[in-house]
Amino acid sequence: MPPAGSRRLSCPPPSGPPQGAVCMPRPDAPALSDSMALLDLFRKKKAAGFVPAARQTWVRTLSATDAIVQAGGWRDNYNPLRGLTPWYVTGMIEAAQRGAQTEFQWLLKWIRDEDAVVAALYERTLSALSALEWDVLIPEHLDAGQKALAQAQQAALKEFYTSLRSLRESIEAIGLARFTGCSFLEKVATPTGPQLCPVPPWYFVRNGSRGPWAYNSTLSMGATTGIPLDPRNWVIREAEAPVGRKAARLFVIKNMSVKDWQGFAEVFGIPAIFAIMPEGITDRQRDEFQTIAQQIISDARGALPPGSDIKTVEAKNTGNSPFKELAEWCDSQLVIAGTGGLLTMLTAPGSGTLAGNAHQEAFDLLAKREAVIVSEIMQEQVD
Repeated sequence: MPPAGSRRLSCPPPSGPPQGAVCMPRPDAPALSDSMALLDLFRKKKAAGFVPAARQTWVRTLSATDAIVQAGGWRDNYNPLRGLTPWYVTGMIEAAQRGAQTEFQWLLKWIRDEDAVVAALYERTLSALSALEWDVLIPEHLDAGQKALAQAQQAALKEFYTSLRSLRESIEAIGLARFTGCSFLEKVATPTGPQLCPVPPWYFVRNGSRGPWAYNSTLSMGATTGIPLDPRNWVIREAEAPVGRKAARLFVIKNMSVKDWQGFAEVFGIPAIFAIMPEGITDRQRDEFQTIAQQIISDARGALPPGSDIKTVEAKNTGNSPFKELAEWCDSQLVIAGTGGLLTMLTAPGSGTLAGNAHQEAFDLLAKREAVIVSEIMQEQVD
């Protein structure tokens, strides 16, 4: 017979008990009123969910985070921005949709490092998430027994998250999935306590847009299969319509426009200079004059024989700047996608503070939504 006062039930497997069977209390189960026993039981359950760093896991005898440090070093020397074209970006996006996302995720990393607007969007998002405080709350309208259990769980969760190393870094990594489309954190138990280790998304692939995730240990291009992940050891977030896809397309369009703008400025930004030769010179003197004139034009100093003249012709200013307008349009589209408005970083002159405030409110709503998503992921995959 179970001990008196024990009210926690141990039910059969999900398939259900045979007809007429009764779920009997577990002899070792603490009563709901025994908060300390419940707290200790909850602590053990949380500790069991983290992979010891020294235990043999799915990748040799290292945790995934440690193994990644030793893998894929060749890619550090690969710059995906060289020769980047809209067609190549489209191909990488299509491959990522099929699950071969290593190449595209590596491109996003370089875009974030090189593009000022993308870097600013990352920083704004991370700043908004870092500014938020976390807490563990108990639902209302619980009876006495449920409240005792909830309070024990609340105390255990607060202790767990307080001891969790790099909690803010983990929250930021989950939030960045809005840009990259996915984020991965490995659950690792270290001698100093549990830790959630963010792992770069370019190490993970899948077979199809909804297949299970796998570890691409060699960072092979076009790979869709690898070492399967155990979802119990990972915190994974997937985001629909990530901003990174728009950022990649706009980045290549903007840079092609800036490149054309630079070429235009090199040709037409400096006034054309022509040297007029004196009359009555011989063919030999004409060649000598041309050589001297080219040297003078390049150095902006020198002497010409009598009868010579220098004329400059400036390009006509039509008042239009198509290259600049296209580059600014790309930036504005990216900011709208990333923040829900132009904000103050790209607010048009004359729009006033009301427009800036409205854009800031839109961004605050996006930040709050991200906080709710991060909270739900922590509850489902960590709590």
